[in-house]
Amino acid sequence: MDARIFSNLIEVREITAEWLEHYNNERPHEILGNLSPMQYLLKRRKLDIGILCWRVFLFQQSFTTPTTE
Repeated sequence: MDARIFSNLIEVREITAEWLEHYNNERPHEILGNLSPMQYLLKRRKLDIGILCWRVFLFQQSFTTPTTE
């Protein structure tokens, strides 16, 4: 993109928007473990849901007391 000659400002804006979309959302980022931000978000959500389910389970268990007769 740095060596490209644009015809007009609209073209600059369109191509820049496409590039930004790819750069920020689709390309892998080293800081995210070489995942794209979307892949990282999906992986993180699965992790968060798993942790939440485990906490709910533990919370429910804390109210379950074994009965002895």
